Amino acid sequence: MKKLQAAAAIVGTTLITIASTCGVGHAAGLVTNIVQSYTPQPNDTIFNLCYTFILCKPGDVTVSHTDQPFALAKNDTGFNISSFIYTINPGQDAVWNGANSNIFSNIQTSADGKTQTLSGGNIPPGSYILFDKKTNTSTDIVFVSSFTGTAVPEPSSALEVSILGILGTGWLIKRKGIG
Repeated sequence: MKKLQAAAAIVGTTLITIASTCGVGHAAGLVTNIVQSYTPQPNDTIFNLCYTFILCKPGDVTVSHTDQPFALAKNDTGFNISSFIYTINPGQDAVWNGANSNIFSNIQTSADGKTQTLSGGNIPPGSYILFDKKTNTSTDIVFVSSFTGTAVPEPSSALEVSILGILGTGWLIKRKGIG
């Protein structure tokens, strides 16, 4: 009887150990997100958010991988970028493990660890950004990226409206005989 109890205790302990090490929440991949402002150097290869990554307007989505090298990008979107949203492919055993940004002051990760939002900052058109992802696994982790932002009016449009306003005012003054 004692041998049976000892065997049962060993089996029970083994099952508890297996359950605690294989349960949900033990992601194989931990991904740290890096989004930094950057000053280009003479030999840097610079990509464009819109032209290269097809992130041209808020809500556009691009697919990226952790096995891709870091990217230096220029905001060529015509938008002041106010946040980036990153979502790890739901079928992957990985979660976001924090972020490092000198642009965004607010970093939020969803309860399941799959979505990370960086906000509380601004990347104006023409600015340069370094994007990188660090992970603790050799497994390639797939994620999608998008941004939110507000459109920046083109300087020529504002100038044209001002000139038209001045010409219209001059025409009204001349027509009414004022001056």
